[in-house]
Amino acid sequence: MMDLELQRIITQTLNKFPEVTWDRFSVGFDIGLDFVWIFGWVDREDNYKDFVVLDFNGKKPTCVSTSSAKYSKEFSDRLRFTHTDCQRVEDVFKKVKSIHI
Repeated sequence: MMDLELQRIITQTLNKFPEVTWDRFSVGFDIGLDFVWIFGWVDREDNYKDFVVLDFNGKKPTCVSTSSAKYSKEFSDRLRFTHTDCQRVEDVFKKVKSIHI
């Protein structure tokens, strides 16, 4: 069972992203710390969706990742994180199954 304070902190953080429809989450444990990964989707104008992953380590968000070119920097800014662009797998890892544009 997830700690009620952690649930409250995560809920407040998720609500900072009204563009995202949150979908699933996973929890891991290591040396007394809770790791929580929360997955969601952002609608696009072309009827596709971009993914969003929000990571928590303990009771604070540690990373937000998205495939959304539109929201990538803005999402990082909302949590005061350093922004890095999402990269295409096919551009770097040549011998894996990947989407090709």
